[in-house]
Amino acid sequence: MKKGTVDDEIDNIGKWKKYENRLSKTDLKLCEPHLVENNMFNLFEDWNESKKDIYAIAYFHQRFEHIHPFQDGNGRIGRFIILRQCIENSVDLIAIDNEYNKEYREALYEAQTTQNVNSLVEIFEKCQVRLNEKLSNYIPTIKQVSEEVD
Repeated sequence: MKKGTVDDEIDNIGKWKKYENRLSKTDLKLCEPHLVENNMFNLFEDWNESKKDIYAIAYFHQRFEHIHPFQDGNGRIGRFIILRQCIENSVDLIAIDNEYNKEYREALYEAQTTQNVNSLVEIFEKCQVRLNEKLSNYIPTIKQVSEEVD
């Protein structure tokens, strides 16, 4: 995905961040580069020991985004991880789109600064409902294609 970019030229793809990064429009202090590897190890250890529900996904997500382990693409990767965690743990899919993006960012900031993920879970649940509504429009098409294949 990043082949041929500046990150590729400086050998910065698929590796933990080398330089401190910051989020625009926020005072949040992200993890320092020399702490990333240990923090990621702890994050995955805690995930492996947790009950796999929407709260665990929210808690993992806010920690991942606070670690911000890569130089670039952390938001995209974090949201991809959410989808994977949902699929692997039979949780309704969470897809954050423009409808809830502002509320998501505010809830994520709150979770990162207070460790309370309740607002983030509320946004995740709104996103689940919105995605289910969007997908329900495709059910007739999916049924039709399934019948044609059989």
